[in-house]
Amino acid sequence: MIELSNIRKEEHGDWVRLVCDVTGLEDVQTPLSKTNKSSKKEHKLVHFDENTIWFAVKKEDSDFLTDEVYDPFVLVPYYLAMYFGLDLHIHGKISKRLYFNLTNYAYKIFLNFSDYTRKINFSVDGFASPLKKGNLIGTGITCGVDSLTTLYSHFEKETDPEYRINHLFFFNCGTHGDYENPATRQKWLDRFESNRHAAEDLNLPISLLESNIHAFSHKAGGEEPIGYLSIYSCIFSVQSAVRLYYTSSDYEYAQVLEMGHTKRDIDISEYAGPYLVPLVRTENCEIIVDGSQYYRSEKTTLISGWSLAHKHLNVCVNSSIVGAKKLLMLCW
Repeated sequence: MIELSNIRKEEHGDWVRLVCDVTGLEDVQTPLSKTNKSSKKEHKLVHFDENTIWFAVKKEDSDFLTDEVYDPFVLVPYYLAMYFGLDLHIHGKISKRLYFNLTNYAYKIFLNFSDYTRKINFSVDGFASPLKKGNLIGTGITCGVDSLTTLYSHFEKETDPEYRINHLFFFNCGTHGDYENPATRQKWLDRFESNRHAAEDLNLPISLLESNIHAFSHKAGGEEPIGYLSIYSCIFSVQSAVRLYYTSSDYEYAQVLEMGHTKRDIDISEYAGPYLVPLVRTENCEIIVDGSQYYRSEKTTLISGWSLAHKHLNVCVNSSIVGAKKLLMLCW
């Protein structure tokens, strides 16, 4: 059984961590495939080096963190429990809505997503909601086409203050490399510098948030399959301050319907993002998948006249910051 306990805050120099202890994942066996009983993954031990999960922000953002509920620690251990065939117990409280949606609906998405997941018993010590301390409407910033489309739609053009982005975040939870690789953190900080300049031009505050959650998530078949669960977990770690958060999608709705099945065991966001994410919410925090209403070509057209995109657009196949005209050449 996987058990989570002893939620707390800890100071580490200029950073404050939200931490909980994890037991039951010291050495576990790789799962059996539900469809291929002769899978080469069988009967191998998987070792977890970490015995805590933590999320960290700079001291000036420490009020963003809440130690009242285990919401940030639920999603990845829940999937890992299903993946390794273990039960999960939390020695503390979580948001009732998150528990209800996981145990009634999202679990079936996880079951369908992978050949290696099983239904499990999931128990908690009770339910609560964290004290609300802020009214932030956030999103991440990478200055890619998807990210800039979200910013253009819900900051540059948004007129409703209840939906207009007022804060940016830059997470380190897997997209910059493996947790164990010492170069990963520096890569994250270097990429932050590029995006910080865009945040300044937008006149939006930006917060760093790092975690070791990817030391756990990548044990379920690699980094990609449940990497987005790590992102959602980071969002929940600051839900005391964040009321609404936009995550930028790269698949249009029709593409999910047409090609989602090809992403089984590969990428849970591309497999089921638009209908999984509405279930991944609490009483305090809602996450919206933004961008699925557009194809990539439509996004390019949408932001092609925006001066900020001309200055800061980052194309993933090229590490340099390039302008919108070069993007159009690469896309077509």
